[in-house]
Formats: sequence, structure tokens, C-alpha cells
Amino acid sequence: MKMFEKENARQYTPLPDINTVLPELRCVSLSQVMQEIAHRAAADQRLPYEYLMERIMSQGQRQSLGVGNGVAIAEMRLRRLRRPYVLFARTARPVDVHAVDGMPADLILLVLSPAGDMPGHLRRLSRLSRIMRDRDFCEKLREADNADALHALFLLPRTESLAA
Repeated sequence: MKMFEKENARQYTPLPDINTVLPELRCVSLSQVMQEIAHRAAADQRLPYEYLMERIMSQGQRQSLGVGNGVAIAEMRLRRLRRPYVLFARTARPVDVHAVDGMPADLILLVLSPAGDMPGHLRRLSRLSRIMRDRDFCEKLREADNADALHALFLLPRTESLAA
């Protein structure tokens, strides 16, 4: 009798803090979504709006923000940022994000990290990307009633296989 089987082993994996939740953005385009997100993030982090918006739009031009399943993730490291910052937004209607699967997105993440924090940035991005690929989790995000309910979903303990 085996006391421990690796393929059944589970490990608690904490998610990065979600600093801000915007539960129902009323935008009709990706540029409007990015403007709203940039305004909020800039205010929260005391960054110039133009500085942040320029970097978000630049990243969106270099690569698709849409990762599939109605999810978009904008991520970057910034010299002016002192600590990690994650914003989650849900749009009232999905917007075209040029996703790999061609589907518009209604679940948007902005992941910002200090420029010198590459390992931490990659860990945050990996964990958030992994959870956002979970269709059941995304459906719960779409069904949540308000910002508190959305934020609570990110606080629930998550388990991942050690083999992953």
C-alpha cells in the first residue's frame, strides 16, 4: 500500500493579490477598456495616465492580449512601479481583443510589476494565466454579482497538481 502517490498529490498555490476589481465596464472597444483600466491603475499607483496608457497600447500593438476563452491579459514591468499591481475587470459586453481563438473577451487582467522583478512577474503571470484557463472559474467570474463577490473568487484556495 502506497502512502503517497505523486500523481494524486496536491499543493496549495496562492494567487497574487488582486488590488482592484472593476465589475462592469461599459465599453464597446478594446481601446476604451484599456483607457478605463489605465485611468484606474494610474490613479491607484500614482502614475501618470499617459505613461501607463502609452505602455499598455504599445504592448497591445506588439502582441495579442486575448489568450482565449473570453480572457485578455495585459502585462508589463515598469520602472516607475514600486510594488506589484493586479487589476481585474469584467466588461458588460465582450470586446474584440484579437484573441488566438477569435473570441471577444469580457474578463480582463492587467498585471504590472516593478521593472527589476522579473521572477516575481513571471510567477504572478503564470499563476493568473493558469487560473484564467479554467472554464469553470471563468464562468463563476461571469456570474458573480458585484466587486466583492469577484474579489472573493480570487481569494479561494486553489490547488494544482505537483506534476504541472
